[in-house]
Amino acid sequence: DGKPAADGNLRWYVDASSYETEFGFTRSILTGDDIVSVNAQTGVIKVKNSGIVRIWCESMTDPSVKFSVIFVVPGDFNQDGYVDGDDVDMMVEVATMIVKLTDSKEDFFKKLLGDLDKSGEIDGDDVDLLVEIATYIKEI
Repeated sequence: DGKPAADGNLRWYVDASSYETEFGFTRSILTGDDIVSVNAQTGVIKVKNSGIVRIWCESMTDPSVKFSVIFVVPGDFNQDGYVDGDDVDMMVEVATMIVKLTDSKEDFFKKLLGDLDKSGEIDGDDVDLLVEIATYIKEI
């Protein structure tokens, strides 16, 4: 509403269904709450898994005053809820294609999840990073 918020006047929350309903991750076993958690008072976000989720911030005095951000955690290229060898395989397949990704919603989100080094392309460097991530997660 254009006014500075006082302590306790804002509430942050994860739109738990956005992962599936808004971003189309229907093959996943995850919800938005499985991707990140957010402190309701401070807005501090903790990452739990790879994916895309919407996070809302609303006024406690007037819930119609709110905004949201889309939070992207890369790695789950095939959208199954895990960062593993299947993601590496799919990324290699896409990286070896000569055709450039289109601007469709699905391809846009795959590029967000697959372009791990933020070079603007999905390539061998991204595959290497994903192998490191999958190996690290397996060790935990």
